[in-house]
Amino acid sequence: MKNASTQIFDKVVASSGTNEVVEKYGRGSELEYQIVKKGKELRRDIEHAFVGALQAGNVGGASTARQLKSAQNQIDASTTNTAGSNRTFTEALLLGVLEDVYSAGGEPNQIQVTPSHSLKVAAFAAASGRNRDFSTGTKLVNVVDVYVSPFGECSIVPNRFLQANTCLVLDTEYWSRAVLRPVSTTVLAKTGDSEKRQMLTEQTLVCENSKASGLIEALTA
Repeated sequence: MKNASTQIFDKVVASSGTNEVVEKYGRGSELEYQIVKKGKELRRDIEHAFVGALQAGNVGGASTARQLKSAQNQIDASTTNTAGSNRTFTEALLLGVLEDVYSAGGEPNQIQVTPSHSLKVAAFAAASGRNRDFSTGTKLVNVVDVYVSPFGECSIVPNRFLQANTCLVLDTEYWSRAVLRPVSTTVLAKTGDSEKRQMLTEQTLVCENSKASGLIEALTA
């Protein structure tokens, strides 16, 4: 990617004077507690924008906020498998995209799937009669953490924020987060008897090689 639009993420936290002086079990300042909670929300918002929102990217303007481009929209069409209507996530679809990425010069090492699709990956072995390598004693294990294909070894990463009908096949060497402004907390003007803080950061998702990763679209949940 030659250039990328950054996106501003922010949260506003407020706490009344009463909340600040009333003693609470397990925490001191209510304002500080809310800042921690909003910080977690901020991180979730960023990850959702990266892989869950399918944002096309927007340079912004006087009346339009800037938006970063989500991962799915940074992957080349030659390494994307899509269809007119949603279909079941299968091993054949996964192998096809892995082959496309490898043929284009990529070295995929991570497969991001939704929680429901992680169950389908776990069932790949049973569906084909293959045995999985278990050395777990008396534990019952039903998960695939690593998928090995003719095109390399990939870790399987369930992602609760991933768009429901997509699967990402990534060469993580070519992906990074670019931070224009790190997370900062600014004191805002008081409103009555409340203290306010704004948490803000400006970031974007960078793909340095659009053909080194792959995408499967149009999947049933």
